[in-house]
Amino acid sequence: MRRIYNDKFIEEVSNYLYNEITTYNGEKKILLKGLDDTLLKRILFSGDSYQYNFRNSWNDVYKKIDFSNISFDNVYVYNYDFSCLSGVKINPQTVYAKNLSSSKLYGVEIIGNFDDVDIRSTDFKGSTGVKINPLTIYKKNLHDTRLCDVEIIGSFDGVDIRETDFKGSIGAKIDPQKVYIKSLFRTKLCDTQIIGSFDNVDIRGTDFKGSTGAKINPQTIYHKELIDSKLCDAEIVGSFDDVDVSKTDFKGSIGAKLNPETVYKKALFNTKLCDVEIIGSFDKVWIRNTDFTGSIGAKVNPQTVYKKDLTYAILCDAQIIGSLDGVAVKGTDFDGSKSCVNEYELNKVKHIIKNDIIRTK
Repeated sequence: MRRIYNDKFIEEVSNYLYNEITTYNGEKKILLKGLDDTLLKRILFSGDSYQYNFRNSWNDVYKKIDFSNISFDNVYVYNYDFSCLSGVKINPQTVYAKNLSSSKLYGVEIIGNFDDVDIRSTDFKGSTGVKINPLTIYKKNLHDTRLCDVEIIGSFDGVDIRETDFKGSIGAKIDPQKVYIKSLFRTKLCDTQIIGSFDNVDIRGTDFKGSTGAKINPQTIYHKELIDSKLCDAEIVGSFDDVDVSKTDFKGSIGAKLNPETVYKKALFNTKLCDVEIIGSFDKVWIRNTDFTGSIGAKVNPQTVYKKDLTYAILCDAQIIGSLDGVAVKGTDFDGSKSCVNEYELNKVKHIIKNDIIRTK
């Protein structure tokens, strides 16, 4: 027969346990093994058997407990950070509302599947035993989820993986044509295998570093936008004509050849051109904040760039082929550039910049 504990009894026992554990200073975690699971959870959590909730004031107490013999059935774990708890074992099927979204599962052992479980924005790093079939999770939604230490056992057809971080995951194979709304917006693809094309796929802010199989034709991607993308380990198989490459990082990419005069609005604002072969001039091209380090073939005439603006540009590996008269050079880094201008003039500009910095200090 199930024993019923009234609220007064639970409150008194909880206060007693709280005080006892608060004064405990031992290194070994406390295993509460003399009480049944129902009573333990009524003491440790607020609420009732339908929904248990963590007690906010008990965070320091929880850190001293060994949870290995305590179930999390019907416990509300949404947005909870388990990283400071010990011995936690969770069955995703039995937590309250099957909701693990926004939780941090470091140190947690998973002992069940994720069928119909909400794991949006969940951080799995440091967890064990996690196997996920993306097709069976709640609403096929992995938005903003961190999948480190997760084994993937299904496809991503129709799955939302925008802003998802795959670094440290195992077995992820992604066909960009089949993911939800063809979007990899701000997705981190490290440790994934790409098995399809990027035709009409949104890769704004996408990080390809650590992925395999990515071949990108900039002419066929969504809206011709590479804004804020990191193209390391991606192979470029087309031109950048009318493509928006602002804030794009090309370092580690393969095969990128770029004509600055044909990119969208002639803008290379905040672009990192490492590993890019430059095949055109920079006439009327906006190169404010542009980093030329590691680029090939860049020849820059400061007199013909957009508004004569070299502000905060890093010109390492670029060849300067014109005068600096009237050119905006605030924060410009000339170290490593190949100058065809008068060395006296260049040193004079550097001296002015240095004095500006000293005066600012």
